[in-house]
Amino acid sequence: MHVAIPRHDPAISRRELDMTLSRQEERARQKCAVRLEELDSLRGLAALCVVFYHFKLLLNEDALTGMASILDRGPLRLFTAGHEAVILFFILSGFVLSIPAIRARAQAYPVFVTRRIFRIYFPYIVALALAVSGAATLHTYVPGNAWFHRTWSHPVEWHLVLAHGLFIGQYDTAEFNTAFWSIVVEMRISLVFPALCAFALWLKPAKSLGFAMVLSLGSYLLLHGVPQRHFILAGTTHYAGMFVVGIYLARQQRQMSQLYTSFSRPAKIAVAILCVILFVYSGHFFHALMLKRGGTSFILQSDWLTSLGGAGLILFSLNSESCRRMLLLRPVRFLGQLSYSMYLLHGTVLFALMHLLCGHLTLIAILPLYLVTVMVSSAIFYRFIERPSMEWGRRISDRLPQFTADPLHALLGPAGVVSE
Repeated sequence: MHVAIPRHDPAISRRELDMTLSRQEERARQKCAVRLEELDSLRGLAALCVVFYHFKLLLNEDALTGMASILDRGPLRLFTAGHEAVILFFILSGFVLSIPAIRARAQAYPVFVTRRIFRIYFPYIVALALAVSGAATLHTYVPGNAWFHRTWSHPVEWHLVLAHGLFIGQYDTAEFNTAFWSIVVEMRISLVFPALCAFALWLKPAKSLGFAMVLSLGSYLLLHGVPQRHFILAGTTHYAGMFVVGIYLARQQRQMSQLYTSFSRPAKIAVAILCVILFVYSGHFFHALMLKRGGTSFILQSDWLTSLGGAGLILFSLNSESCRRMLLLRPVRFLGQLSYSMYLLHGTVLFALMHLLCGHLTLIAILPLYLVTVMVSSAIFYRFIERPSMEWGRRISDRLPQFTADPLHALLGPAGVVSE
């Protein structure tokens, strides 16, 4: 019996093999150092909240004293806190994106931007094409409330498609997909995030929170001088403040763990309940106040209470063994993996089903079909669009210089990286 002895390919030199293995080990080390699967799962649960939230908004405005009121005021609001989930997205983005800089491994700006473009923008463009196709095909009148008629309500205007594709100026971000507004905010902030992060890390931790509040105050002042339709444009600096909150939490991970450890079991339970209440209900109470007094500034104020609750959720996600076990369950991790695809597609799925099935099925009958379609389409989108796009981004960025000092570090010297 002859045993085949494997031979090395003579075309590959030992040096090339060592370099290839070294690059693979470095990439794996970075991935292990930065990747926090608990936070991925938390993002997945937040995305699911947005999926339920937009379905809840289909309820007739006359039904606010019925089912919608129960969903807004009862414990089920935990599953329909859509705007609050988006605030958590922004905090998580600031948290995760700042970790390399905190660990003195900040990516060069071309590398960072290239990866963000392939991570966020290219999947968004494909999702935009699907939404525009749906709007062009299914824009006939369907009975619904004012929120429903903001999307797919009239024939496609191609200048609006161009604005969506290039993020040009101020435009109706709900025309094709009601969830796209936060992608606009995320991408705009991503382009300046390295400088934003560097400045926040240069400040002492407490002062970085003050900086976040100053950004929010800037939006507050702008919103008193611009029309309501410019809310997203004027509100971008406010949401940048949420990114800074995430940066603060990332640099204070050790202190957060020590604080959590110092709590007694009853104190942990009490703090967890308080954080959930702040995260889930503060927006609803301020929204009711806004309806009475008018204006949009109350949304910005409530977001700070929401962010406080969101910070607590991150604290427990990373330090509570019970929370970690739940977040690392395979189905929850699967939600985390699909979170961005779910967020991009669920609005298109919802409006397509409503235009196709309204009058044939009740809302209750459409709900399970909506959930199944969102999950299946998101899994397909992730497999064939989102994951390949991320891989392309890594391949292209791997050819660029990988690491650099933070922008402000280059100006302020070695003492300006992280001030504790």
